Amino acid sequence: LEEAYNMIKDAMAAWLEVAIEEGEKVPLPQVLEEEKYSGRILLRLPKSLHRKLIENAKEEGVSLNQYIVYLISERNKENKLNQILSHIRREFANVRMDELNVEADYLIGRYKVSFPKKIFKKPELKWSH
Repeated sequence: LEEAYNMIKDAMAAWLEVAIEEGEKVPLPQVLEEEKYSGRILLRLPKSLHRKLIENAKEEGVSLNQYIVYLISERNKENKLNQILSHIRREFANVRMDELNVEADYLIGRYKVSFPKKIFKKPELKWSH
């Protein structure tokens, strides 16, 4: 395994050397680690909204941070619920359309109207010599 790793490193170094000599663009290395989330964000608000949020947090007896986290969490739940409800509505609409199609097929079959095949009789043409 170590030998394979060394071979890969050698191949990468050789490619890099040739690419630089030929003036090719060499992409910067990318870190393959997962992003690390600190749980912190910097949020800029209008002063009036900041004041209202502080007042509401005080009324609820929680910190401003707890109140904002609560609001964001509730909104996130609401968005997910709306997505689920939209999916259910689409499925019910599809089911209803299927029901209407079956009902229409039934009614068409039950009250099938047959039209006469010959409405007018074609006159026979006779040629006289």
